[in-house]
Amino acid sequence: ECTGAEALIRWHSPYRDQPSPALFIPVAEETGLMLELGRWVMRRACADIRRLHAHRLPSAFRRVSINVSAVQFNHPDFVEALFADIDAAGIDAHWIALELTESTLIRNNHAAASRMTVLRERGVEIAVDDFGTGYSSLAYLSRLPVASIKIDQSFVRDLDSNAGNRAIVGTIIALGRALDLDLIAEGVETTAERASLEALGCHNYQGFLFSRPLPLDALIGQLRKPSPTTALAEANAAVGAAAAMRANPAQEPDR
Repeated sequence: ECTGAEALIRWHSPYRDQPSPALFIPVAEETGLMLELGRWVMRRACADIRRLHAHRLPSAFRRVSINVSAVQFNHPDFVEALFADIDAAGIDAHWIALELTESTLIRNNHAAASRMTVLRERGVEIAVDDFGTGYSSLAYLSRLPVASIKIDQSFVRDLDSNAGNRAIVGTIIALGRALDLDLIAEGVETTAERASLEALGCHNYQGFLFSRPLPLDALIGQLRKPSPTTALAEANAAVGAAAAMRANPAQEPDR
């Protein structure tokens, strides 16, 4: 079963092969189009969330995550625009999680804290994306209303054979537990990586091991199928999708 989704953007051009977001997102940032693009993604994601919940989804499905750039999050009317999109789509704010990078949270910390408090009061969840690759100061985690952290895929890669990465991931997991934060590992591509994460105490996974990106209609079709596994999955949807898994609590050892 699917417990959530992450909105992904893809550019379908009639003139060339599908370009990677790593190619066109920096161009949007350099040309000043990132704010407009981000607002379009937010409106589209809210509309897609409404479509998702119009179907009989698994009861475990909780929310859709949306990546937000620093320029969009720090814009004065960001919160007002997001709430307008939520209201226009007629959806519950609890169905949305915003993914922000560490640098976004650190920059203009006081204003960020104020925005995040308003968002959390409405029910929007805040997740720290690519955790471990940004600022070394971790003080913001205890000051800001963060609900979850996503372990960057650079630490997950070859986790089963890289002692350094295991040490880093183990520390991040311990930190998340101490602060009562949800954890999800990004970029899980092998069963060995998943097994290593589970052994370290992380039971939420996202990556190609579970699914490649797929369109919204395909995700809806998958969500409506009976789950062939005894695990809970977290997929990624809206403009595109890529899946993730969470180990079934019933399979976890007694603590």
